[in-house]
Amino acid sequence: MPITLDEAEIVSLFVESSLYGVFCVAFVITVYILFFRRETGRVNYPLLAASIIMWILSTIHVSIDLWRMLDAFYFYRDLPGGPLRYFSDVSKLTHVFKSAVYISHTCVGDSLVVYRAHAVCRNYAITLLLCLMVFGSAVSGYGSIYVLAHMQPGSIFSSALAPWITSFNVITAATNIIATALIAFRIWQIQKPVSILSRRHSLNPVISIIVESGAIYAASLILLTALYTTDNDAQFIVLDAVTPIIGIVFSLVIIRVALRLSYSTPASSTWKWTNNVEVPRAASDDGYALRPIAVNVSTTTEGPIRETRVHFYDDAKAVVDDRHMCEP
Repeated sequence: MPITLDEAEIVSLFVESSLYGVFCVAFVITVYILFFRRETGRVNYPLLAASIIMWILSTIHVSIDLWRMLDAFYFYRDLPGGPLRYFSDVSKLTHVFKSAVYISHTCVGDSLVVYRAHAVCRNYAITLLLCLMVFGSAVSGYGSIYVLAHMQPGSIFSSALAPWITSFNVITAATNIIATALIAFRIWQIQKPVSILSRRHSLNPVISIIVESGAIYAASLILLTALYTTDNDAQFIVLDAVTPIIGIVFSLVIIRVALRLSYSTPASSTWKWTNNVEVPRAASDDGYALRPIAVNVSTTTEGPIRETRVHFYDDAKAVVDDRHMCEP
């Protein structure tokens, strides 16, 4: 038996509230990491500002959903049609405002994905393409808001809305899939010169973090698109869940890189550096602070010792130090 619209709205509020609680915890940890777990003297203000903006938008979104639930089951319960009629009318101001918040939140999340892709790949042609895709999703998203605000009371599956919403979902999913794949590929390229790293201390965990994080978001968007195109009211559950998921995914990238990829090997004596190798274009020159997380691996051979250091940053930038060391 398919889920009804009022049932979907109740379930969606529960799911969104649960995920919002997870996001609040992740947000606090992210702010702590950006402020206090940094080795540079400056705060990474772009990432901090993005975290705050996403938390504010997510808070507004869940608050509107609670407001709509109270409206439907308290003020409209005795009116003809009851809560079902209230939820069916997507032209109501509360739904239009909620949708605008969702579009804005998604655009912020997509912009951060493009930002990370540019920071890792440094390919301006690719960055321009991704920026155009974000712009396209913003146009289709806010276009749907315009249609919502001017349409007669009706369903979200209206033929006037469907092209705008479907385009927004597809472009957003494609942007995240492409950007995530590019980031993972670039990190894999960085890994290739570091052949001396053991399996435990390789860059594979970083690739896993990027791919898993992007896959969670992309899978949610693909599921949302599939449910919407089949006129399934369950799409409201996924739709309301995506808002906190965007913030959770963003926060977990920073948290997992900061807390799980910080390995080091203590130095047992004084060493003299004899050779330095650095991955091109990996150092930051953007005018903002990046917090490095050092991964130091030492391997012993007959005679000299060779140490490889890989520095990860908040936005997945990496610098590789491949150094031959010999005892003084």
